[in-house]
Amino acid sequence: GVGLSLDSFDYIYTARNLLSGKGLNTTTSNGQLVPFVHFPPLYPVALAAVGLSKLSIEESARLIDLLCFPASVILLGLIVRACLDVRLWLVGLSCSLMMTSINMVKIFSFALSEPLFIVLILSLMLSLSLYLRTSQQWLVPIAAICAALALLTRYVGIATVGIGFVALVLLDEGTLRRKLTSFVVFSIICLLPLLVYMLRNLYVAGTATNRTFEFRVIPFSKLVQLVSTFSGWLVPTSTPPFGLRQPLMFFTLLVIWLAIVWFVREWVLFLSGRAKAGYRKALLLLLTAIPVYMFSVFFPMLFLDPSIP
Repeated sequence: GVGLSLDSFDYIYTARNLLSGKGLNTTTSNGQLVPFVHFPPLYPVALAAVGLSKLSIEESARLIDLLCFPASVILLGLIVRACLDVRLWLVGLSCSLMMTSINMVKIFSFALSEPLFIVLILSLMLSLSLYLRTSQQWLVPIAAICAALALLTRYVGIATVGIGFVALVLLDEGTLRRKLTSFVVFSIICLLPLLVYMLRNLYVAGTATNRTFEFRVIPFSKLVQLVSTFSGWLVPTSTPPFGLRQPLMFFTLLVIWLAIVWFVREWVLFLSGRAKAGYRKALLLLLTAIPVYMFSVFFPMLFLDPSIP
């Protein structure tokens, strides 16, 4: 069956309560009904929606995972092929790396919000990359809807605002008025649903996200976990022993460094007029999204939620 963690029970109980007409509330270990505020609401709502088909909530979670995994691989292939204009074998390599990553297989095996979040983030990246290539304005609200749904799935989706700023303001070649208009439209569509949800949380529970603002030092165990994550990108079969994780992490960093060198070379070709601007901007957006997302992870770890893995 689908994998379960402590967070999974919050999602499952909330989905069950939605189906039974008890509202957006979760159930504590002693059976008490309390407002669901610690996480955004989209994933339990999706579980409940699938559960209307008479599947159990656990089966609904498994079905969502089964749909999200191939969808993520397809979206990744579309991004690599359509937006970066690389050879077909690189598309296959990219999809294969995702399909065989032990971390990806684990993520898409649990009743957690990450699979849905990954699909929405990749949809956002695809929409913004296509916008940078074609300047089609209808892609802006599409990207904003993807961002809004991602933010309603996981709070770390706040990174989508920074990604939108990079794409619509820094990389877009339009007039300043068009840039600002696009970004304002994007931001309103992206943030308004979350704002409504947080106001609801304040009304029913007296807290917006069930977190307090306080500085905390990131423990060394988190850095060890970071090494495991990096190495898991490269090992498709099982988690390697820690002694092997360190060289694998350094190898990963070497690969990233070589990718940056390749990017700089391609950018120089672009400046010399030998490459297409849209493709280079799409690639620059993808590379910029990495530090934007990392900041959106580390800032909450320092000030809001040290339990983030």
